[in-house]
Amino acid sequence: MLTPDDFLLPRSETVDSVVYASRACFEGTPLAQVRHIGASAAARNAAMGVASTLLYQSGWFVHWLEGPGTAIDQVLTRIARDARHRHMRLLHREPAERRLLVPWSSAVMESPETPDSLGRRIDQFRHARRQRLALAPAQLLRLLSTPLAGTGGNPFLPPQPLQRLMVCARHNEHATSLVHWLARKHRRKVGHGRFTGGEAPSLSIRYVDFGQQGQPRRVVALPQSGLELGIVQALLADYGHLLLLFEGDAGHDRLLMQDALRCLTRLDRQQRPGLIGLGFAPSLEGELIALAQQAGLDLRTLGEPAPDAAGNNWSALWPSLQALFRLGPPSGPPG
Repeated sequence: MLTPDDFLLPRSETVDSVVYASRACFEGTPLAQVRHIGASAAARNAAMGVASTLLYQSGWFVHWLEGPGTAIDQVLTRIARDARHRHMRLLHREPAERRLLVPWSSAVMESPETPDSLGRRIDQFRHARRQRLALAPAQLLRLLSTPLAGTGGNPFLPPQPLQRLMVCARHNEHATSLVHWLARKHRRKVGHGRFTGGEAPSLSIRYVDFGQQGQPRRVVALPQSGLELGIVQALLADYGHLLLLFEGDAGHDRLLMQDALRCLTRLDRQQRPGLIGLGFAPSLEGELIALAQQAGLDLRTLGEPAPDAAGNNWSALWPSLQALFRLGPPSGPPG
């Protein structure tokens, strides 16, 4: 039997991995409803060895669960009787190594897409599963959470992990300044989401989607505390890079690096996004690179000056940022 503490370390046992979608039916705000679901599901499911992450978007729930097959069946039966879920569609079910490392996490994402449009895309993925073309859970959540307009009308783009960049800073306004700068540059709207995990307070994220010729790119600004959330840890395997914005304060920069390394080392080596650093003091560079190497990671640095809190100087960094989308994640130092 697994307890919540057991999810703090990677698990190698095989579990049933399931993703389903359902039309949401409830009164009140999505965030309040998702938090209510999590309050009851986290402890109950963890006692059964089941971990899950729940996405709400455009009137739909997309739920990823992992655990013993009999326990998963019990949870799905209970959900099917829940009046908040309608028209359940199974999108994925296969045995796999455990990827969800905490009992519960969730996201509520804003999207311009209508419920009918998202429903049609969900049906396409359900049909793909029947044709044995199903994608992995993280890829499913990525493609479903990417607005259809950002995929050139094609919901079955091949997995493109290099097209997603997570930006993390101690002060979230530092990271969101990049998102707002990109939105202005590409004339896009800034998206908003709320992440939560168990009893933790929800936190706000900002993101922007842009790209050309059917190659969407998403840049997400995440507060440092978000690195502890299960949904972030589960989805980071589908990102190309994690960009850490340091502030030149040795104590704070060490904490940011330690939080990032604790998050990334919970992933298998081949699933870890590339780690990029920007803005740390030159005297700290060797220490942070050594910390990354001890954790089996390679810390790349951007040599340009870091933008200030107002986001000035992102235009000077734009060529380096474009290069991140073309670079593959490093394999990490030997051993």
